[in-house]
This record gives sequence, C-alpha cells and structure tokens, in this order.
Amino acid sequence: MQGLIVVGACGNAAEMIEAAIATKRADLVPQGVLDDKPELAGCSYHGIPVLGPLEAAQQMATEHSRLCFLLAVGSVHTYARRLNLIAALHLSEARFAILVHPMAWVSPTANLEPGVFVGAGCAVGPKARIGAHALLLAGCVLGHDCHIGEGSVLASSVALAGAVEVGRETYLGMACRVRENVRVGAGALVGMGALVLGDVAPGTRVIGCPAKPRG
Repeated sequence: MQGLIVVGACGNAAEMIEAAIATKRADLVPQGVLDDKPELAGCSYHGIPVLGPLEAAQQMATEHSRLCFLLAVGSVHTYARRLNLIAALHLSEARFAILVHPMAWVSPTANLEPGVFVGAGCAVGPKARIGAHALLLAGCVLGHDCHIGEGSVLASSVALAGAVEVGRETYLGMACRVRENVRVGAGALVGMGALVLGDVAPGTRVIGCPAKPRG
C-alpha cells in the first residue's frame, strides 16, 4: 500500500484529503483515516475509510513501508495536545508527509519540516521556517523570515508580517494579524480577528484590537 493516512476525523482532515487528491501524486493518495471514536469504526470520512484507532498507526507503518501520515487534530480545543499525539503514534519523523495544496505558494527559500500542512490559498514568504507538524489552514499569509514552531496551528486567513516568531504548540485564531518582528510565545492562544502589535508571553491568551491578555 502506498499513500497517505490522515490521523483524526475532523474538519482539518477534510482539507488534507482534498489537498492530497488535488496534488495528483501517487505517494499522497488518501488511503485511510485513523480515529479513536468507536462510532466511526468501519465507516468512511469524507469518502475515505476509517481504518481503526490511532494506535493502529505503528502496525500500519511496519506492514506498509510506503505509507505516510499527517496529524489533522488541531482545533482551538485540541491544539495543545498535538505533539503528545504525535509521540503516541510511535512513528519516525521520516514517515510524516509534507502536504502543500497546489493552490498555495511557498517560496523556494522557505523550509518546511515533516508533518507540515499548507492549505489552499496560503502564501509562505522567503526564508520562512515551518516547524514539524504545524498546520497552515486555508488563506494564511506569512511574510519573509517568519518562524512557526512545531505543532502550532494557524487557522484560516491568519496574516503574519515579516520576521514574526511563533512558539511551539501555539494557536492563532482565524483572521488574526501579527505585526512584524513580534514574538508569540509557546503555548499561547491568539483569538479570532485579534490584532497583535507586541510580544505575547508563553501560555498567554490574547484577544481584541489591539490584542490584550484575556482574564
């Protein structure tokens, strides 16, 4: 078996499945979804069969050396667990795909690490660095020299000016904006539509225009 296994039956999984199909690459043909919900066993998600729980990933990787994987889980409620879920899969980094929608643009000088997903309409600027297992959902724009930490999630239409640094396992809400040279600390959450003009401390939740810590 050759192709892609998407981990987590969720909205992000639907975007990944459609992006993988759109690439028309044999190594990214969606072959199945893994999810722990018992009610999904034997069903399909977005037209792709649910093959079992997350713990099945290691055995599948052993039996099928040409399968690759992507973690779709990453909502505002689950983003902080992404790297723990990755560790629980017991897969080498080499088994994770890098999936870029054909309708996205990524600078040839940008660096994308294993497990990264770049959705439709995204633009990733020169010398940007996208850490392992980060998700850039549809319409995100990253300026030059941005650095996205591993496991982070950028919801749809996030815009980062040049040289923004985002820590690991951080969540940037839909359509938020971040000024140039700003640092958003690890584990932070930036609310939907927020305007971030200054550094955000690790683990902080900020909302509003301009963004301020949430009580």
